[in-house]
Amino acid sequence: MPTCSVCHKTNQFLRIEAFGVCSDCYPEHGPVIRDAVAGIVQEAEYRVGVKRTDLQLDSVARSIAHCEALRRYGVLPGVDVDPGILAGELEAARTAIIEDVIRAQWFAARERVKDLRGGGDKLNAYTSAIERIQALMAHVDDVGLIEKAVMVMRAERDKLAFDQLFDRAELAEAKGQRAKARDLYIEAAFSLAKDVTPDEFQQDLRAKVEAKINQLGGRP
Repeated sequence: MPTCSVCHKTNQFLRIEAFGVCSDCYPEHGPVIRDAVAGIVQEAEYRVGVKRTDLQLDSVARSIAHCEALRRYGVLPGVDVDPGILAGELEAARTAIIEDVIRAQWFAARERVKDLRGGGDKLNAYTSAIERIQALMAHVDDVGLIEKAVMVMRAERDKLAFDQLFDRAELAEAKGQRAKARDLYIEAAFSLAKDVTPDEFQQDLRAKVEAKINQLGGRP
């Protein structure tokens, strides 16, 4: 016996339109279902030819919104997917896109650091990678994964900045330039104080540089 997918009315004389919706419910709900189904298909086709990450993420977000519009109806006749399951798959796809970008940018930054000679250029390699990852925040609702990656990459950049100063200080100390070495060790300690990495992750570095400063007579 004909049954409406929306109001669940059952009647042998009930007129059923597309998606199993009765003629009474269709004017309100039919266009919503039709547009959501069409949107999901269109976005999936669109993503096949799109390479830019921001456009991919925006498309996935639109697809998820279409799934949410369908979720209230459950599985409908003529619709091949469960909107709840598809929304979960799209969320996983969005996470995978973000993870791929993070891995690519992280790897690129580390490789550039190996190839570059200037200390400032090496730091800029990390800064550029961090900015590219942060740009993704405008295209997702949950930025937790991005924030974690940025925190780790900033910590690596801060450690690199410290190491550059510490290495210069050690070189000056090896040359007998004690005053210059002490000043550079102090600058290295200051870099730890002013960077964005939480202090609890830099205790070993802080202890190491403070020991060097004390060996050379302490702060002036």
